Parts: sequence; C-alpha cells; structure tokens
Amino acid sequence: MTSLRHLWRERRRLLQRLTREKELALGTVSTVYAKCGKPNCRCAQGKGHPQVQFLFYGPDGRRRCKRIRQKDAERWLQAGKRYGELKDDLHQLRTLNLKENQILTALMKSQGIYYE
Repeated sequence: MTSLRHLWRERRRLLQRLTREKELALGTVSTVYAKCGKPNCRCAQGKGHPQVQFLFYGPDGRRRCKRIRQKDAERWLQAGKRYGELKDDLHQLRTLNLKENQILTALMKSQGIYYE
C-alpha cells in the first residue's frame, strides 16, 4: 500500500506546480489551417495557412472561438499548454486525496475498538 509520506511528498510537489504564477489560457489553444481566399495563393491548392485559435466559454456560458494574431501565437500556445498541465495536476491531486482517504479510513478501522 502507498505510504502517507509518499502521498504527502507528491501533494507538496503538485501544490508547488499549481501555485506557480504563470499565464493560463482558460480554454483550448490549437493550430488549425485556414485558406485565405486569394485564388492565386499557394493555400488554394494546399491545406491552408497555419492559424492559432482559442476556444473558450464566454461569460454567457456559450462556446466562443477567437483567432490569435501571429505575433501573439507562441505566448497563447504556451499558456494553453500550461492550462492543460494544470488540469492534469488537479486530476492527480484529486486521486491523491482519494488514496489518502482510503489509507486513513483503513487506519481508523484498524485502531478502532468495538463493544460486543
């Protein structure tokens, strides 16, 4: 069985990652290919020009899509990657909480006294 000390070390590591002050894109940032519409452009025959887009939920709860300017693309891609990592870390933290709860519940039951 996993030890509590190991879980606590892992929790500390995750909390340090979760509390970093970095930019996060609260949504999905991805690269798509779009055609510009110019008939003589090379994209008319190919898959299109690379374009970074940001998918998110607006304040009204509806799904939104924004295209990101080329000069801001790298910043947004990194912020999107960090958001994905944060979501993974939160999932791991929830899993750790469950394991810790199971260990502590088993410990409590093993140390309990019962009246017959």
